[in-house]
Parts: sequence; C-alpha cells; structure tokens
Amino acid sequence: MAKKTITITLDKGELLYEVENKTYLTGRSREDGNNYAAVSHMQVTEEPEKQNQVLRYISNAVGTLMAQLSEWTDSDVVTSNNALDTETGGAYTITLLMPSNYDQSVVDSIAASMHSYVVNIAVAEWFLITNKAEASDYATLAASSLEATRQCLSKRVRPSRPAMCGC
Repeated sequence: MAKKTITITLDKGELLYEVENKTYLTGRSREDGNNYAAVSHMQVTEEPEKQNQVLRYISNAVGTLMAQLSEWTDSDVVTSNNALDTETGGAYTITLLMPSNYDQSVVDSIAASMHSYVVNIAVAEWFLITNKAEASDYATLAASSLEATRQCLSKRVRPSRPAMCGC
C-alpha cells in the first residue's frame, strides 16, 4: 500500500513565544497587589537561565511527542542529540508516513494540536517549579492536545466506487 508523507514543522521561536506569552498572561491574571515576586518568577522572560530551561522543556516535549506518535513517524529519519540547543530560531520537523487513504484535510489541525501539546507541556514543566498549583491544568491541556493529534492521525477518506463505463 502506498504511503503519503506528511511533514509538520514546529517553529521553535513560535513555541518559545507562546510559552512566554502564556506564562506572562497567567502571572498577570494572578497578580493581587501583594505577590509581585511570585508573579515575576512564574513568567518566562528573555533571561538566559529561564529561556534555557524552557528550551530544554520544549526539546523534551518534542521528543516525547515523537515517541507517542512512533506508529506514524518515518523510522528511516533518525537523529538524536541531548545537548541543550540555546538557539531560539529554527524548527522541529516531524515526518509522518500515512496510508494512501489518509484524509489530508486535517493536516493543519495536526500541526496546531502538536504545537499546543509542546507549549502546554513546557508550561506545565515550568509551573512545576514556579507555580505548582497550576501545573496540572497545563498537563491536562497537553494530554487533550495529544489526543486531538491522535484523532486527526486516524482520519481516513471513505472509499469510492470506481466510475462505471457508460458505453
């Protein structure tokens, strides 16, 4: 059976920006006038030590995502590196091999749910250190995003009957 190759690209800068934005908005919404230090610590900023930690969380989340989706990944494309990549540019490329009857109309949904999974796992990991009370909420959101990814990967196009010759 022929396979369809689907390539998903997750932009590292976009992932990092969304983690920064979510932690900023969460912190701002929890500010009560007396907890400035706690709010400041829960927000990911461009400080190298904060960004490096979040970049590690993002990298780990992409690795976990690949393991969770190994049924569909291209096993011929193997790279591994545990070194911290402190570059905020670049992208993660995920190549999926899908059956010929795969419904390609959900590819954008797959990219969005993968992005959401990585961001929510990174935020959950960050909040385990800085805002433990909300970490589980983001882990739950990540699990939901992973399930949405799996559902999209299971979409198929209904077979159609070949046209009969009207001779």
